[in-house]
Amino acid sequence: TSNISAAVELVADGYGAYFITASHLKHLRPSKKIACFSIGEMAYPIDFVVAYRKGSYLSYYEKEYINIVKKFF
Repeated sequence: TSNISAAVELVADGYGAYFITASHLKHLRPSKKIACFSIGEMAYPIDFVVAYRKGSYLSYYEKEYINIVKKFF
């Protein structure tokens, strides 16, 4: 699934395993306790992408989010 929250809930319900960064996981609250294991330091950086249709309307909040991402990464 492309939905991180749904994937974590599937894991909580016993339907498999999922690879997720610690920064994503700390913001989620699964319905059941899950077992988490670290596989070490990241060997490759993660690319963060913000995509939107060129020329489309962006709200103030969307523009601010893009500015924050640009400053952080």
